[in-house]
Amino acid sequence: MNFARVISLLEAVEGMQGRVALAATAQEAFDATRSYPWLWIVAAKGSSGQNRAIPGPLQQHAIEFGVLSVVRDLSDAPGAAASAKIDTLRTGILAALLGEIPQDGYDILLHESDEMAVFRDGILAWIDVFRTAHDIEGGS
Repeated sequence: MNFARVISLLEAVEGMQGRVALAATAQEAFDATRSYPWLWIVAAKGSSGQNRAIPGPLQQHAIEFGVLSVVRDLSDAPGAAASAKIDTLRTGILAALLGEIPQDGYDILLHESDEMAVFRDGILAWIDVFRTAHDIEGGS
């Protein structure tokens, strides 16, 4: 999947212009973050369904990817300030991506799951997983 449209949609979130990148893993993204806030597209993976055509093949190919949000706020050790920042950022991410078509021929983006990835030294990282799908077919 080409992530150009997803990056464009995320850069439209307030304060995120030029602060969206790709990374292979959430840990790699977290370690590479040098300014805050920052968004990373991580851990893209796909899975194909059963053949739906004879003579086929025709399969639906689902793709999941994460958007890792990284914020920093050193004003309180327990993380309430960082948590408030991440909530605001995640609201913008969900508004930007939900229901959008990431690429021609793909289904709309749906939110699959989310979880806190890291909280350390005032830095909070949260990952939201999104899902889309498209058909792949071979010659008959």
